[in-house]
Amino acid sequence: MKKKLMTALLPFYVLTACTSPSNHLLKNAREAGKITTEETTSTNFQTFLKGVHGFSARFTKNLCLEEDDKKENLTSSPLSVYFALLMASKVTDGNTKDEILKVLNVKDDEKLNDDVRILYGLSQKEDKTEEKDVFSLKQVLANSIWFDKSIQLKDGILDKLSDEVFASSFDVNFKGDIDRSNKVVSEYVKKMTNGMIDKNFNFPSSTDILLMNTLYLKTIWDDDGNDLSFSKDTYTFVNRDNSKKDMKLMYLPASIGKVLKGDGYSSYQAVSSGNISFRFILPNEGKNLEDVMDEKTLTEVCQADYQGLDEENKKKYITKCYFPEFTGFTDTEVSPVLQKMGVHNLFSSDCDTTPLTDKKMTCDGIEHVAKLEVTRKGVEGSAVTVTHFTSAIGPGPKIYDEIYEDFIVDRAFGYVVLDRDGIPLFSGVTNTIR
Repeated sequence: MKKKLMTALLPFYVLTACTSPSNHLLKNAREAGKITTEETTSTNFQTFLKGVHGFSARFTKNLCLEEDDKKENLTSSPLSVYFALLMASKVTDGNTKDEILKVLNVKDDEKLNDDVRILYGLSQKEDKTEEKDVFSLKQVLANSIWFDKSIQLKDGILDKLSDEVFASSFDVNFKGDIDRSNKVVSEYVKKMTNGMIDKNFNFPSSTDILLMNTLYLKTIWDDDGNDLSFSKDTYTFVNRDNSKKDMKLMYLPASIGKVLKGDGYSSYQAVSSGNISFRFILPNEGKNLEDVMDEKTLTEVCQADYQGLDEENKKKYITKCYFPEFTGFTDTEVSPVLQKMGVHNLFSSDCDTTPLTDKKMTCDGIEHVAKLEVTRKGVEGSAVTVTHFTSAIGPGPKIYDEIYEDFIVDRAFGYVVLDRDGIPLFSGVTNTIR
C-alpha cells in the first residue's frame, strides 16, 4: 500500500459552510486539539468507545429491522444520532439528562468531556495518497445550535456547547421569516454533506431551537483512485423477499484475514484506501436478518479483528471479498426508536431544558436523514440529525406500529462501517439489489 499523507481538517470548513446574510454565526466550535495515541488507547476512552458501540448496536437493531418496508435498503449513522443526543444532554437537566446519558452508555459523567473531545477529534480526517495526490479519505463531523432571535438563552450556554460538544452557534429568524430560515438551514446541510442531502426540512414558524449534527464520509478503494474490477463469474444475489438477480460482483485483492463465524452468521470486511472498514453481516443458510441483526452480533462485528494468522497452528488465512454495488437511504423520525431504548422524558411535557433557557421547551422530535453509496470507486456517505425544540407543547412524536415479518434472506446482508479508530460511522441492511 502506498504511503499516505495525513492532514488535519481546517476549521474554516465549518465556519464558511453557510454564509447567507439571513443567518448570523455567533460562535465557532472550538478545536479539539491534537489527539494523542496515549489518549486513544487509554482504558477510559476504550471503555467509552465500547459504550458507543453498544449504542450503535441497539440503535441499528431497532431502526433498521423495525421499519415497515422490508424491500428498501436502509442506512443510518449511529454516530450522528449519538452526537445529537450528547448535545441534548448538555442543554437538559434532571431525569431528562439522566435518561439520555444512560442510553448513551455514559457511566462516568465527570470524564465525559475528555472522551467527547477524543471522539470528536478522531471523527475529523483528511488523507491524501502521496504519489497521486488523491484524497483517499474525507471524514467531517460538525455540531451546531440554531435558535430564533427572540429566544433568550442562559448565560454561558453557547460557550458550554462550543467547549464541551464542539458546536457552532447560529441565530436565525424562524418566527419572522421561516421560508428564508429553512433555506439557510437546508443550504448549510447541503454544504456540510457535499450535496448528498439536499432537503427542505420545512420547520414550522413555531420553531425555537434546533440542535444539529452533520456527518460526511468519502473514501476510495484503490490507492490510485481506480475502479474495482468485476468478477468473471456471474453470481445470483438473493434478495430479502427471495427474489433473485444475476449479477457480477466487485472485489478487492485477496488479503490476509479470516472470515468471522458467529452465531448464525458470517462476517468479513472490505477495507478502503483510507482504512475505512466496511463490515458485512451475512446470515447463514436458513437464517434471516431478524435472527442475526441483534445487539450481540453488531457488537461482535464492531469489535472483530478478522485476524488471519494462526500462530499456534501455523496457518495463514487469505480472503478475497466479493460484494455488490448498492445504495442505502433513510429519512425518518427516530424519537420512537429512542423511546424504546429508554429516552422518554425528552419527548414529554416534563422535559427539563433549564440549562438552555428559562422558557419552557418541548422536544417535538428528532429527524435523521442518512445516505450511503457503495460503488466501484469507493464509499460516500452523509447524515444529518436534527433535534427540534418549540415552546408550544404539542402532541409529541408519533409512535410507530411494530410490524414483524419473516423472509428468507440468504444473501441480503447487514453492515457496519467503522473508521480506522473503530468509530461506527454508518450501519444498515441491504435487502434488495436492483
